[in-house]
Parts: sequence; C-alpha cells; structure tokens
Amino acid sequence: MQVTLEPLFEADFKAILSGDRLERWAGDYPSPVHRKGAEFGLVAPLSEPPWCHYQISIGASGLVVGDAGFHGPPTNEEVEIGYSVVPSARGRGIATAAVTALCKIALERVEVHQVTAMVKPSNLASQRVLARCGFSVEQQREGMLFYVLR
Repeated sequence: MQVTLEPLFEADFKAILSGDRLERWAGDYPSPVHRKGAEFGLVAPLSEPPWCHYQISIGASGLVVGDAGFHGPPTNEEVEIGYSVVPSARGRGIATAAVTALCKIALERVEVHQVTAMVKPSNLASQRVLARCGFSVEQQREGMLFYVLR
C-alpha cells in the first residue's frame, strides 16, 4: 500500500473543522479524533515541516484516511509523534507505514536521538503498530503507555 504524508496547514485544519466534505477524503474522515486535533492545531503554534502534522493519503487516488505527525519540534533530542487512521482504513498497514515514515524523517536529523509516543493501555492495535516499528514500552505514566524508539 502506497502511503503519502502531506503537510497540514491552517487552511487544512479549517477545512476539517468546517463540516464541508472534500472529494479526496474517505467517507469517515475526519473523525471526531481528527477534528479535536484540528482544533488544537489552530490554537497551538503550527510547526513548519518537517515537524508538522500530515494527512495520510493512500494509493494513486490520494484518498485521505487519517493524519500523523509531530507534537512540535525536537526538545532535548526527542520528538513525540501521534497518528490516527479512520476505521474504514484500519488493518491494512497504513498506520505502520505512516509511523515508519515519521520515524525516518525524525531519525535522519542530527537533533533527534529518540522518538516517543503515548498510547492508552486499551489501544492494542496502536501498541502493535509501535511494536512493528521497533518501539518499546519504557514506562506507564498518567494512565498511558510511554513508547520509545532510539
């Protein structure tokens, strides 16, 4: 499955929140999780690529099925990632491909020595994605599992 990460900009966040449907969006995109992320994206300072959020698109059609990205630029040689794929596109390796691409972006930079992600203990699918990408659980804190890739 060909997965492409396309940077999200202010206009994209506004489109996600507007309730309008764009042709390239999967039928269940954006989900409430994506809308919440878009709200945050408009409130928080937007990071420039590569440390931004991205829409995940698949195949030649460029169908948008989720988003993935960084929670800001690196701090103390560490960068945190997050990702979400809509239910209609799950189970096809899309999240794994997106996380792999984010890790490649991050770890090719001299200022990053580790990538982190936080996952709810109940989110077994996301835990499997991170394990497939080489992450390991470092600790549990604030009711979340804290994953690290070095």
